[in-house]
Amino acid sequence: MTTKVKNGLIGFFDILGYSSFLENNEAVIAVDIITDLLREIQTLKENAIKTFSIENTVYSEIVKRIEYLIISDSIILSLVCKKREDEDNEYKDELKVFLLYSSFLMKKLFIKGLPLRGSIDYGEFVIVENTFVGKPIINSYKAGNKINLAACSILEPVGIDILKDLENDLYFKYNTPIRNGEEISTLLHFLIGEGEGDNYKLDKIKDFKQFIMDSFVKHNKPLDKKVYQKIINTEMFLRFCKAITK
Repeated sequence: MTTKVKNGLIGFFDILGYSSFLENNEAVIAVDIITDLLREIQTLKENAIKTFSIENTVYSEIVKRIEYLIISDSIILSLVCKKREDEDNEYKDELKVFLLYSSFLMKKLFIKGLPLRGSIDYGEFVIVENTFVGKPIINSYKAGNKINLAACSILEPVGIDILKDLENDLYFKYNTPIRNGEEISTLLHFLIGEGEGDNYKLDKIKDFKQFIMDSFVKHNKPLDKKVYQKIINTEMFLRFCKAITK
């Protein structure tokens, strides 16, 4: 049986502080939290389908095609789609929905005390059960792993310029702290408002540092110098987002 190679978008995310989370919680508590995580992701997809159905039935169908795989502290999102060189409205819709879904995922888990760091790429890949290979998976893993804050970078093969009208709304060009300095990256905005009554969007959060601190130290995770630097870097990015979108 020949395994079919797919083309599409890949989002590779890691939970920051996962080792500390496991070390500082009893097994039964950790299992309960991880079970809630799985439930949260499935609920997110169901709610996203309902939300996108109200806006656009095409978007709703795209959400249904997004798949996820969870292995230890990693979450891999995938969407099979074809990017063309010309102006491609179909891929434009697929990319927009994939980025919004990734943003909602980061936001939901951040609130739950499970901040994510990751990256999104485009290319050929294979995911069969718990086995996954492909250049965009490797690239997104490496790119996300070097970011020194809770954020998600969008890599060049994605072709983000097709959504130029959403720059400084859905994504930002930002001088991003990485392990060995800084680099200009395209970062996903993960505190997008989800309608009325949403208290976790940029213009509703009054104390960014406390909001971020709560996420990083929740579930008995310790605070040390490395964690504190990620907190500061995340705060600066969110403040930048807020300043640009005023």
